[in-house]
Amino acid sequence: MMDYCLELSYDIFIADEMLEQAKLESFVNESLLIVEGTNTISNMQVIIESFGDKFKSVIKKIVNAIVNMWHKFLEGMNTLFKSDKGYLDKYKDTILKKQVRLGTLTMPNYEKGMKDLLNKKIPPFNYQSLKANLSNDKEQSSFRKSIYNDYKPDVEFPAFVKNKMQGGEKDITVNGSQLNMTNLFNFCYNFDKLAKGIENEINSINKVGNQAMSIIDEKVRNTVKTESSIYGTAKYFSNVYRAFIDEAVGFDGKTDNSKYNPSHTDGEHDTNDNTSQNLEGETAEEATENIKTYISVCGQLLAAKLTVARNCHKDYMSIIREHVRSYAGNKEASEDKANSKQKDVDTNTTDNPKKDKNIIQKGLETVKSFLS
Repeated sequence: MMDYCLELSYDIFIADEMLEQAKLESFVNESLLIVEGTNTISNMQVIIESFGDKFKSVIKKIVNAIVNMWHKFLEGMNTLFKSDKGYLDKYKDTILKKQVRLGTLTMPNYEKGMKDLLNKKIPPFNYQSLKANLSNDKEQSSFRKSIYNDYKPDVEFPAFVKNKMQGGEKDITVNGSQLNMTNLFNFCYNFDKLAKGIENEINSINKVGNQAMSIIDEKVRNTVKTESSIYGTAKYFSNVYRAFIDEAVGFDGKTDNSKYNPSHTDGEHDTNDNTSQNLEGETAEEATENIKTYISVCGQLLAAKLTVARNCHKDYMSIIREHVRSYAGNKEASEDKANSKQKDVDTNTTDNPKKDKNIIQKGLETVKSFLS
């Protein structure tokens, strides 16, 4: 069955590599300035602004991947929205009033996961309130746990969400007579409403992408030249020293970084010598990492939701058609084939999960070898 999580994971991997490449280039360019001994602030301004644009391209890469994922979903499902609704209207009485005469079925436990599928939403984006969880997510899964408090990082987040929404990792066996055809009918009949809700979430992520551009621009301006509360002179963030460097001190590496503590806004000194933790303010790179985490995790949640929604719709409609055929027989089968034949029309995808995984794995290996 189709799995949008695999495709999005590939795009997130590419975005991660783009960010690491930008950080490396920034480090190398600054190192060259140090060796050349050229003017610090004016040259650093050019470097930081150029890499601000590269940071923004990382965010755009992931947002575009999520939007494209949605378009692929619509491309594969739009035709079925109309034909399936017509089918359900035509055979409504048979579906809802006739006793189910199907045998044993094996499928995911959709009923168990239905609440998550229908109701789990991406968190609203408020950067200041989310920043702590986002910055700690890589080490502690803080942001992902804020969405699912029982999430455990030994499982990939997309797989965890997908299992939640489809009622577990393993399929269950169900006797046809135990099926609630009303629930199956309502899910398929109202599928366009579920899709509309997902579309609204996709649009929200698109807006976050636009907000991210402004946030990164602001961080770039603050990183290029900001007033030091201690020395009273300009300073900039150094990717080499991983600290704010005072213009009066320059590149000699003797700056007292222990005095720069992000929790101190009044210039008070701190005796902590861990310079990696004592950066004054937030850099464009850190903001990009945090926003990338938000968009990636939310995109993974939506990829899981689209995957389960599509598979559930496909399985439910197959059951409904078999139920109708058990009463209408060959007449229904021929009409169904002529008027509302259900087929997989997703483009650039396969229904072979192993093949999907192999294609993406080969792509990852190609990118890795190119970057190395």
